[in-house]
Amino acid sequence: MQQKIDVLNNVMQEDIQGARVIKGYGQEARENERFGVANDDLAAAQLRVLLLIACLLPLVNIVLNTALIAVIYIGSFDVQSAMIGSGTVMAALTYVVLILNGILMFAMIMQIFARGMTSKRRLEEVLATQPAIVDGGEGGKASGPGKTAAIELCHVSFCYPGQQENVLTDISLAVARGETLAIVGATGSGKSTLLALLPRFYDATAGEVFVDGVDVRTYALRALRQKMAIVLQKTELFSMTIGENIAWGMDAASDEEIRRAAAIAQAADFIERQPKGYATEVAEGGTSLSGGQRQRLALARAIIRKPEILLLDDSTSALDLRTESAFYRALDDYTEALHREGRELTKIIVAQRIATARRADRIAVLDGGRLVACGSHESLLASCPVYQEICASQLRAKSGKGE
Repeated sequence: MQQKIDVLNNVMQEDIQGARVIKGYGQEARENERFGVANDDLAAAQLRVLLLIACLLPLVNIVLNTALIAVIYIGSFDVQSAMIGSGTVMAALTYVVLILNGILMFAMIMQIFARGMTSKRRLEEVLATQPAIVDGGEGGKASGPGKTAAIELCHVSFCYPGQQENVLTDISLAVARGETLAIVGATGSGKSTLLALLPRFYDATAGEVFVDGVDVRTYALRALRQKMAIVLQKTELFSMTIGENIAWGMDAASDEEIRRAAAIAQAADFIERQPKGYATEVAEGGTSLSGGQRQRLALARAIIRKPEILLLDDSTSALDLRTESAFYRALDDYTEALHREGRELTKIIVAQRIATARRADRIAVLDGGRLVACGSHESLLASCPVYQEICASQLRAKSGKGE
């Protein structure tokens, strides 16, 4: 029954999370059928248990009443022969009832115990699972400003668990403090995977990843991730106010910091148009906001964190070109203000648009999981066939739309 419940819960969770996709593809009937199969399996298992209990209860009552009749019958002979009194027979009846009721209670406890043991075994499987990412346990002190690159990858390769083919192969790359690096490439070239290695969502299967000159495997995970802020293409918001969602990246943030971060992320205008401004409640999963609004809140949440390294994984894909351009201009101004204060903000941007990538100091081009070139927009346009092809395809797409 516990296994059947797991299957049913899994189907329900997938259907709730993918409700829009199911509606969009008109697959309600298929999912209803899938839920029905899981539900029928659970109902059949539950029915078998209930039938078993229904058969056992009359049997137990027969045994109980038979025992009572036997005590009365045998005791009547002893009473007639004056061996015992009638009170002794009644006491025996009471004891027999207490013993048999105790046995019934024990049987019920055993049923609950069996369920509990099943749940215990499944819980122990989860608790005994060793995490793939092990905390380094050290603070990971940097070598000092100017002495090392902010990020360095040395012959890094990566393969997802259970797969044989590498997603990334022999990547060597260094990003200086305060530098902006854009990563471009075809779909499936490993751009997002490369970004996921930096905060140790995964560990490289070969090679080494350094942050501030320290191998990321030696960092305490909290210390490593406090240096960074990451914005993913798929935005996650929480059931709290807009202001609380922005401030979520910090332990304590003032109203001024929240508004400044929202302004940089180009979110201030639409927030102030909300019924309660920054106090407006966000629905579960951010469904009360558009995709572009959710992305801008995620960008603000990353900026307010004041990270040393900002990772943007195609995080402006839902923004129009005008809003995206305004965001990057504001981000450049913010970076320059930090530089005047003696702090540097290193940015790595996974981009699909060449217009976004060319804003970076350098552009890394991935193809089939390999780094094929790295340089400025102009140098790549002159020397890198893969980059030339990406640029040409986007120009053709624009001209096609214009026609």
